[in-house]
Amino acid sequence: MTVEIGQQATFRRTITQRDFDRFATLSGDDNPIHVDTAFATGTHFGGTVAHGMFLYSNICRALGQLLPNSPQLEQTMLFPNPTYAGDEIEVCVSVTAVTDTIVTLTTTTTRSDGQPGCQGEARLLLAGASANLPKTAVPACTTAVTMSGYRLGQSANLMRTFTSADITEYIDLVGDENELYRENGRLPGALLGGLFSCLLGTELPGRGTNW
Repeated sequence: MTVEIGQQATFRRTITQRDFDRFATLSGDDNPIHVDTAFATGTHFGGTVAHGMFLYSNICRALGQLLPNSPQLEQTMLFPNPTYAGDEIEVCVSVTAVTDTIVTLTTTTTRSDGQPGCQGEARLLLAGASANLPKTAVPACTTAVTMSGYRLGQSANLMRTFTSADITEYIDLVGDENELYRENGRLPGALLGGLFSCLLGTELPGRGTNW
């Protein structure tokens, strides 16, 4: 596979409340800022907003279109602006660096008003390549901080078994036909990330947490 700096994959889609509801059922993240119109209207958002991991799932779709069967190694994400039901978004991934085995890309979803909803960077291992990647330790936080209801030592956990039916629903909802999921049995990164979003939006520190 030949990959060059500047290569892109992009598509547009209009996201709906039905999409939010389906992703909430699929991921377990039923935070009311995504699915409860009355609740969300009373927040600073003023209405229901897309799950961050739903936006990420669309980024994964674009990554799979540009680099099929290439496992993802890393993803950074920021959500500078909320993305609302009924908005048409543009999803774009663009190659910024290439080695023999690893491709780095910018990843962006853009609202219809031109403002970014999700922006970040991805690193993918080229299909068929292997790499010995260094393991990096996450430094522990030792400062006693309380912020937005969070305190050091708080914890929450869940267990979830995803089924082939869940993967089929994910593919149908997102349109991500990457063979890594259906043929190779890999769990989509957006569903894995959704488990953490579920805990952060419903359990820790409590329902309705928003960012």
